[in-house]
Amino acid sequence: MRTDVYRHELPWWLRMFGLWGIQDKGRSWRFSWGEISLRWGFALGYSVYHDEAHWRIHLLWPAFYIKAPMLIRQRADTEDWNASYGFSFFERGIHLNWRTACKIVHLPWDWQHVRHEVFLPGGERVKPAKDEYRPPFTDGRAVERHPYTYTLRSGEVQHRTATIYGEEREWRWLWFTWLPWPRRISRSISIDFDGEVGERTGSWKGGALGTGHEWRKGETMLDALRRFERDVKL
Repeated sequence: MRTDVYRHELPWWLRMFGLWGIQDKGRSWRFSWGEISLRWGFALGYSVYHDEAHWRIHLLWPAFYIKAPMLIRQRADTEDWNASYGFSFFERGIHLNWRTACKIVHLPWDWQHVRHEVFLPGGERVKPAKDEYRPPFTDGRAVERHPYTYTLRSGEVQHRTATIYGEEREWRWLWFTWLPWPRRISRSISIDFDGEVGERTGSWKGGALGTGHEWRKGETMLDALRRFERDVKL
């Protein structure tokens, strides 16, 4: 469904203010002098991108992007064609920008990863070794293997074996990791195929060889795999 609106569809009194388009489901109002973005946030800054520059003024709601003169230029023998000065509040941190450098100041309530566990078939949980990037372990004790089929648009059916294991991760607030709450927990299955899967199979981009999927409460790992097999197009 089309949601963007352009100059010839706009009322004359809005065009008088330089408005030429409304995009992104009504959240971005684009003018000859800049843009108004109907989003929450907090930021002040000056940025250049190739041969354009703008001031960003974002005091909670909305954000104004106002075209400005080019006060800085790309330095010789560099690729700093995208430079900015100022600060912004993004998610749970403050971003401080100075030309192409950025320092992130994490706030006390930023999420800190505190736990990663892999499930064994009997329900036991074990922690992967720090240097073990891809559990499960070399003896394969945490994995299950199941047949997996994928039907291409052409009607061809791909038959694969999916190797899966379950894992759980937990995050707590950066300065309060010793508290049991607030916390965020994610459970998922990791899926590895024994051959390429999906429409890109055999192309230069290649099909999928591995992915992950949400593992819901009350499901077995096989249930989560079958839901992925049924609902996800690759």
